[in-house]
Amino acid sequence: LGVKIHLFIDPKVPEFGMIDGGRLRQVMLNLLSNAVKYSAHDLTERDSHVRFSVSMTSTGQMRIDVKDNGIGMSQEVQKNLFEPFMQDEPVATRRVGGTGLGLVISLHLVNRMDGRIQLISDQDVGTEVSVFLPLETLRAPSNLVDISGLFVDWIADETADEHEEIKRYLTAQGVDVQTHDAECDLYALNIPTKGQKIFVLSSGSPDRIVGWQEQLRERFENPGFLMMTANRAERLGMLQDDVFRTQLFPALPTELHRAFGLLAGRLKTENSTDLPVNSDQTQPDMRVRGEKKILFVEDNEINRIVMLKQLEILGFNADIARNGQEGLTMWQEGDYDVILSDCHMPVLDGFEMSRALRDIEQAEFMNRTPIIAITANALKGDADKCFASGMDDYIAKPVEIKTLEQKLRMFLDA
Repeated sequence: LGVKIHLFIDPKVPEFGMIDGGRLRQVMLNLLSNAVKYSAHDLTERDSHVRFSVSMTSTGQMRIDVKDNGIGMSQEVQKNLFEPFMQDEPVATRRVGGTGLGLVISLHLVNRMDGRIQLISDQDVGTEVSVFLPLETLRAPSNLVDISGLFVDWIADETADEHEEIKRYLTAQGVDVQTHDAECDLYALNIPTKGQKIFVLSSGSPDRIVGWQEQLRERFENPGFLMMTANRAERLGMLQDDVFRTQLFPALPTELHRAFGLLAGRLKTENSTDLPVNSDQTQPDMRVRGEKKILFVEDNEINRIVMLKQLEILGFNADIARNGQEGLTMWQEGDYDVILSDCHMPVLDGFEMSRALRDIEQAEFMNRTPIIAITANALKGDADKCFASGMDDYIAKPVEIKTLEQKLRMFLDA
């Protein structure tokens, strides 16, 4: 989809608070999902950005803002805003599905949390959704390493405004951030050569970044480097004693604290506790799970990322289909042990896919493939639809990893 997600969490937001985490997670996923869907480059033909921010209001409420530069909504659509499956443009509807579903679920959940939703949208400009929720602050020792007092020099393209949220956060944490144009002469930088130096490198090709590192190592004693990448396929974490790589879109505050803490020597070097468990008791089960073939059918990129991570933690691998039609085709060409499927998707939804799959199984005398639906718990009647369409079970969103494991074991261990 080519959408960049910018994240800013105001340091005034408490690190610990009392709130319904399950509902909050689903609201955030729904709003982010809509923003990403309708900001896709092939819909808007422009660079796509989603800005996600969390702050506190003067009355002590937590405020969540999700702003995109996508296709937006007309006034007519906004009048029917919280009706499921409304979408402004028929072409967009066929390509990415209905927009109202995520909003009606979010409104329902926010109301149950004694909060409110506010929306501003301009057609062909974008949409901003704001959520206001009561939050009870809890006092507890911080889990974040203190990074105040650090001096950081950021080398980036002069026109790159996509780093502003990160700079705002670091400045609020007491970090002195100086920005330098990527085209500058690194040997001529007006930076004191004494004292600890940490450089953020977020622009340029890999070869160019390596060149910068070599030049800076020649000039400064024991510099540290934070490399920020938009490529999700690259390895993250501590790459060398003086090099840490983290994700740029979005840049998570916890990762920024960890990176600067390690590079500045304020945090102990990462050890084996960060690595996957490797005991005789767990490995056989993990190896068997890795051999199982799972098909995950989901049109939403964020939901796919979350589910794949959960499956990875549980030791499973999965193939991805982006709608019911793709899922049906992949099932016919593959030999899957179980299918996990969203219910509401474009082209062919989960219910239609399940009915078509069962018809093929019956006509060709095939063994039954278990289908587990992933359904929104805020919508009544979805469970009945799942069973009526031939699905075997369902999991309500947001998916809890323990529930996911129980359901998979039920069908895979049978």
